[in-house]
Amino acid sequence: METSTRPCGTLGELAGELRRARAAAADAAGRVGVQIAALGTSPVPVEPETVGQPRYQRMAEAFGLTAQEQLTAR
Repeated sequence: METSTRPCGTLGELAGELRRARAAAADAAGRVGVQIAALGTSPVPVEPETVGQPRYQRMAEAFGLTAQEQLTAR
């Protein structure tokens, strides 16, 4: 699952946005009897593939090998 935040002007705002998104995700997961874990990447081996949306294509171009190896912003 992917969450996002609105643009923030301070670290405090960002922290609040992250708490809000994680609480919403935990609530949704709990309604179907599962739990979530906040991970920066996949917990299992995967073959990375960039999503075909322009936003992700731009990130892959901008961050090159880092985007490919870190399995984030895919």
